Amino acid sequence: MPREYNYIYNKLVDGEGDIAGHIAYSLYKQHKAEFIAKFKKDNPNRVDLSEADFKSFNNFSRTQQQIDNDKVRAELILQEFLTVALNETVEEIAEQTKANFESHLENTLKKLHPTTFWQSFGRGLASSLAGAFIFALIVAAFLFINRENPPIYLNKSPSIENQASVESKNPIPADVEDTSRNSSGSLGSE
Repeated sequence: MPREYNYIYNKLVDGEGDIAGHIAYSLYKQHKAEFIAKFKKDNPNRVDLSEADFKSFNNFSRTQQQIDNDKVRAELILQEFLTVALNETVEEIAEQTKANFESHLENTLKKLHPTTFWQSFGRGLASSLAGAFIFALIVAAFLFINRENPPIYLNKSPSIENQASVESKNPIPADVEDTSRNSSGSLGSE
């Protein structure tokens, strides 16, 4: 009697890239191995199974309900595997990101904060000198801008020429008597 070929692989797997289908086929093979083990346990005196022995298993495994059941179980197994793998990958990425961030932060802080007294002193001195230089530049700029028109508080006592021009603009009236001059026209007392 020729052996009956089971076309279950074609019913479970849609193509080479169908991972869930391959898992479903491996579930079918697992069921078949369990069937053979149970058969041998129930029939210890028989070594090989005949086609007739497999007929009930093949009829059951070819039903649409069993095919759908194997496909659903395969998709659940694949989904669980991908979830676990994805969670592990996310955890690894999070740990690597945290380690990289901490390392980068530590390196940045080392650059910002000197490690020895002399480095700290040198940076402090350099920043003080830079600040003093900038302040001197600002003062020089103000003096340069105001050199043409100095503020009134920087002027010294008015010169004689300035006094004369002020007096010529505001002459003293003739009827006002100057008490500081005597009759001879000289200043002071005699």
